Amino acid sequence: MNAVSCVCCSPLDETMAVSAGEDRCLKVWDLSRGYITRSLPCAKMPTALCLSADGATTITGHLDGTLCLWDLRQSRAGSQPLAEVRDHSQAILCLSTTNHPDRLLTASKDNQLRLWDFRQLGTVQVLKAPHFTVGHIGSMGRSKCHAEMTADGRWVAAGAADGQVVVWDLQATPGSAAAVKQLKHHKEAAVAAGWSSNCSQLVTADKAGSIAFWQCTE
Repeated sequence: MNAVSCVCCSPLDETMAVSAGEDRCLKVWDLSRGYITRSLPCAKMPTALCLSADGATTITGHLDGTLCLWDLRQSRAGSQPLAEVRDHSQAILCLSTTNHPDRLLTASKDNQLRLWDFRQLGTVQVLKAPHFTVGHIGSMGRSKCHAEMTADGRWVAAGAADGQVVVWDLQATPGSAAAVKQLKHHKEAAVAAGWSSNCSQLVTADKAGSIAFWQCTE
């Protein structure tokens, strides 16, 4: 069987989920009955996905750095994506929603995070940090980086290969010292980050299985 690389539940329909995997197919699931209702072939290997706030559009990230948009209300077997854009130069590792209904947070093997507008089909902001590189897991050294934005849209956090957790303040002047904070605790590559709903706490994980909790203040 082919591995499933990513899955996302609909934000509005509790019975629907979408998955993608190494069979290069986008599958729509009926969770109430436990089976696939549609299968859409992808020309390129999908590595990440998420759904828009209204649940109508699925965005997939691919091994070559491409982002594709799919309309699940109209797509059937053999359908082509609504749009295809390549902003990253290497594989997309993570797609996550933001507080803006038309924007996504992307993370890539090219060591960049981007705020991407899927209505304008372009990058709004590139997030960088000194010496930031994404971590790797497993014996094959597979790149891994789950980044996330706070619910208020101010902070973005991502783990790095050296174990540091990088936090970007989107309200600070880009390039200023206040715009990027680096948190140190993990001894191994930090590969995942997530925020509490009140935006005051951050939890991070590294490839060795260690989890850290952070109390975040301005």
